[in-house]
Amino acid sequence: MKRARAIGTLGALALLGKPMAQADATFAQQVAIPNLLGAKGAQLGLSGDALPLSVFYPLGASSDSLQQRLITSLCNRVNATYSQLGWKQSPCGDLNWAFDSRSEKGNPLIYWEFKDDSHDRANQLPLQTTLILGGVHPDEITPVHLAFAFAKHLRDNPRVYRNSRVIIAPLVNPDGFFVNPKTRTNTNGIDLNRNFATADWWQRAGRIWRDLRQKDPRHFPGQAPNTEQGTRFQIALIEKYDPDKILTIHAPLGFIDYDGPGDASTVAKLGPNDLRAIKLARLISKESRNYRLIDYAYFPGSLGNFAGNDRRIPTITVELNTTNPKYADAITARFFPGLTAAVSYEFKRDLILVTQGDLPRSAENSTQSQSQQSRNF
Repeated sequence: MKRARAIGTLGALALLGKPMAQADATFAQQVAIPNLLGAKGAQLGLSGDALPLSVFYPLGASSDSLQQRLITSLCNRVNATYSQLGWKQSPCGDLNWAFDSRSEKGNPLIYWEFKDDSHDRANQLPLQTTLILGGVHPDEITPVHLAFAFAKHLRDNPRVYRNSRVIIAPLVNPDGFFVNPKTRTNTNGIDLNRNFATADWWQRAGRIWRDLRQKDPRHFPGQAPNTEQGTRFQIALIEKYDPDKILTIHAPLGFIDYDGPGDASTVAKLGPNDLRAIKLARLISKESRNYRLIDYAYFPGSLGNFAGNDRRIPTITVELNTTNPKYADAITARFFPGLTAAVSYEFKRDLILVTQGDLPRSAENSTQSQSQQSRNF
């Protein structure tokens, strides 16, 4: 049985942070918002005032053999990049992958569903689902290694996802991974972690990029939200699998960041599942040799803002402490226990409404420096 979740009470305009009175004839050309109410199992797409599906490179009726050739080509390029970094051959070619869309340069956006098929569905309860994302910022190379390695770990150890389901997308931004030097942004020069259509995107994304980031091209959010293949790919996975929790792997800031729902500094206002989400962050920290745990500032267009606040999905960023490739194996050993613990951690989500009053705290509105915005909890 699919769990219902109402996304907002003011409609699509509220989701994008635009007041109703500002809707005009150009709105249809500005907004890209996924179909939130499609039938279960239906092909994912965009509807209404969204960008056309043609910009998302849907595969249509492509044959299985063509898909496999594209995946093989991708894995060969991953292996070549691993070799350049001094790593052993990647497990990419040894694992099953699926893809429904491609990047701006035509690289398949791969993912796989690890599912306990023996799960007892007599009570019609869905499998506990964890979504794990890597390679959003490919210049942060160690998260790519960790995501691929954990996918292989799941394949070899199905007991890890007993009574649960894990979806892994290890390389969300392949185009940035296959260039030298590797880039934070995609091939369009857009930061995929600033391009989500968060409730505050239209009001704040441009101002923060201009004023806080001083127009740093590495953090450019784009001219509109949800315009990029990698952004829409992540949204499609969220819509398709309705995860109970999301883990996104980055580097090199060296902490575990609780992204939401709610604000960990105002525990009295949080519901039972919000508190469980905070406990999950603490558990990952403990199982990862007491890795530093903080509550960092939100940014317009980030996944943590989009999923953790706007959609109330427990979302945690695992920020590795280095991008140095020589420490990749040590990172794997340290974080496997935390990722494993997260997979089996259970939530029971309720119907949650998000209104304009629920807008997340923004980095722009804080009077503190970025270092002060992070708080231990």
